[in-house]
Amino acid sequence: MFGFAKTQMVTPEKALPGRDEPIPVPPRHEVLNAPLAPPYPDGAEIAEFALG
Repeated sequence: MFGFAKTQMVTPEKALPGRDEPIPVPPRHEVLNAPLAPPYPDGAEIAEFALG
């Protein structure tokens, strides 16, 4: 795990395939009542995070 070359991008042939359908999420946050998917309210700021 720690010996892999971290400076090289994975080639498309070795990359995992994408999903055919998005992961289902509830329409609104349970506590904040904010939308969890677009369209977002005007003025909302968005940050996207990914693992990998």
